[in-house]
Amino acid sequence: MKEERNSKMERALDRAVTALEQLYAAVKEIREELRSKPEERKDIETGSDTPILREAVKTALIRIARTGREQEVKELLARYNARKLNEVDPKDYTAILSEAGVMTHG
Repeated sequence: MKEERNSKMERALDRAVTALEQLYAAVKEIREELRSKPEERKDIETGSDTPILREAVKTALIRIARTGREQEVKELLARYNARKLNEVDPKDYTAILSEAGVMTHG
């Protein structure tokens, strides 16, 4: 029984590590994209990375809102014709993440 529980925990930890590695890779790609010159920028594909980008955007917006800046988060979403994250076009995730970074770091 204890071995079965440990086995389940190991599988859950493996899935979590994989998800974190994927998130790290996506954030690293976004950082590199933001640092590149505008004429050298490429569109980041929204294929399989979309859920990862969405979670990164969600996390950034939550962090801003928790500092008492909920109105600013609403205004940011409104600039993308959305009232909540579910209404945002996935192609806008990178831009929103960039703006959220500016809001966080000045």
